[in-house]
Amino acid sequence: MRFTAAAALFFGAVAMAETVTITQFSVHNDNNVVDGYSFHLSGDDATDLTCAGQTSIPSDIVNCGDSKYRFQLGPAADSSTFSLRVYHEVGTAVGVTGTTDIATHCRSGGGSTNVCEANNDSTTIELTS
Repeated sequence: MRFTAAAALFFGAVAMAETVTITQFSVHNDNNVVDGYSFHLSGDDATDLTCAGQTSIPSDIVNCGDSKYRFQLGPAADSSTFSLRVYHEVGTAVGVTGTTDIATHCRSGGGSTNVCEANNDSTTIELTS
């Protein structure tokens, strides 16, 4: 009985979760090739943290400034929806991660460029270990 209770406490402490909120999500493309994206992230250790990248998608894992938050942007079901995976390192080799699709609407940015912005003002992502 003691072992079971101790194991439950240990394994319960290992499972971690965090909810992050994504706002001001936008993607820039030129001739239908993504060349930049940005959003703000708020979570346990950040408020309105700017996250941005300037590579095509699927992207490498990109750091959000000097924080312990990272992200990766990829394609989703259609050309105006993007898959966003967020990582948060909460300790040495320990972290939480979560993924969501963000639907956008696109408009001309002038010339051959388009700017796609999230349909919703904010999106939440549940990060788990």
